Amino acid sequence: MKDLLCFDKIIVEKPTLTRDAFHTHYILERGGKRTACCLRHKYEESIEGENAQRYANLTSGVPAINHGLYTKEIVFEFDLGPQEYRFFDEMLNKMSIEIFVSRFYHDPLFIKKHYVAKVSDVMLENASCKAKLSAGVTNDIGDFQADPGKIVVLSSGGKESLLCYGLLNEAGMDVYPIYINESGGHWRTALTAYRAFKQSDVKTKRIWSNIDHLYAFMARNSPIVERNIKGVKSITDPLHFFTFAHYVFASLPLMEKAKIGNICVGNEYIEPTKILDGRNRINDVSFFPGIYDQSQEFDRYMTDWFGRAGYNIKQWAPVRTITGFQVQKTLATAYPSLFKLQTSCHHAHSKNGRVLPCGTCQKCMRILAFCIANKLDHTAIGYGDDNVRWLAANAHKLMLAGDEELEHTFYHLSQQGFGVEGEFHSHIEKLHFDDHSSDIDNIPAEYRRKIYPLLLRNAAGVVNLSPQRRWEAIDLSET
Repeated sequence: MKDLLCFDKIIVEKPTLTRDAFHTHYILERGGKRTACCLRHKYEESIEGENAQRYANLTSGVPAINHGLYTKEIVFEFDLGPQEYRFFDEMLNKMSIEIFVSRFYHDPLFIKKHYVAKVSDVMLENASCKAKLSAGVTNDIGDFQADPGKIVVLSSGGKESLLCYGLLNEAGMDVYPIYINESGGHWRTALTAYRAFKQSDVKTKRIWSNIDHLYAFMARNSPIVERNIKGVKSITDPLHFFTFAHYVFASLPLMEKAKIGNICVGNEYIEPTKILDGRNRINDVSFFPGIYDQSQEFDRYMTDWFGRAGYNIKQWAPVRTITGFQVQKTLATAYPSLFKLQTSCHHAHSKNGRVLPCGTCQKCMRILAFCIANKLDHTAIGYGDDNVRWLAANAHKLMLAGDEELEHTFYHLSQQGFGVEGEFHSHIEKLHFDDHSSDIDNIPAEYRRKIYPLLLRNAAGVVNLSPQRRWEAIDLSET
């Protein structure tokens, strides 16, 4: 495969702040020539304060973590504290490996042929970060006042974030839904929920960002990306694979203002099969067999980092114990008013004033399959009979995070006349605990005794993965 270096240098300018916004420029330097893209963020209220520049620096720097393979140097024209520098350095090294394996070996959908990696190319020499990171030096943050009783839910209008909100609200917690308004089509998926939340919950916040323009700019200026692919409907982004920290850091001005001590993300249970089978290592390269920044491992990293850096914020996932199959069932059954706000499709469109899913992408296939398998009203979230017919004809193309979740979904679909074969796995509809994906203490102790019983109302029980890789029933009251 060819060398992946595309640029001599990526420069991130020091962000310029106004009362309710900040912007910076990403400058690509190659062969003495430069081209630039402006990255912008805007809030619905003032973000002024002594730490505003720090938050703008952190937020603006995160996208560069996706580009450690493609440039010799990344220059931040702003200062970082020791722990902040450590975050960027560690994530650059970690994500270069994750991106190499995911984007160039496992799923090189938009990569030109001569840049695609063969198994013999998956070596640390190729996958390691190539960029040297340069930044000024300052101190880490001082005293960040974080109330452990307040919780941000990073909200998108998808099933997981809606269920997180419903659970935490019902548990009596002080919940702040924050919607990240990406300027492109992604915002359509959140629009229905955001509008409803804005009317019903005064703590709803929105942050506008044109981050999608920056990612498109990077891909457009990369000789690696194939642009002549037609007829492919995918949410795969060609070069980047690390997004959640951008949303987290963008929320910090609002979290400081309201003194919020928790940030919750909508990550569901992922079967640890690939880790247990050793499919997280190729040659001398170890990697996370999934999306790293949606993993329990990353939540723990962030909670630890926030502690070391002086924020004392905890990052965790309230629904990590249940599969996507069970998330969909629980949302529709326990919180039908929230279910009606769901849009899970990155190709959504507007029709007669309503945002509707496309009905044919992998996300739509997954959601519709879960709805039909659970006998839920799929018309409530915009799917019609034509979408059901399309799914019936294309169900064999459905992909899920776990093999047994797919077999279980197919089993239920086969009971309703779909021409697929499956197998019933009772644990798919239970709460799961295992060391790799979902520890009991994934949820902080002060909250888990409220949240797990709420999840259990619509589940078939609770199981723990034994050392022999068997699902064994456990009693939550004894944990």
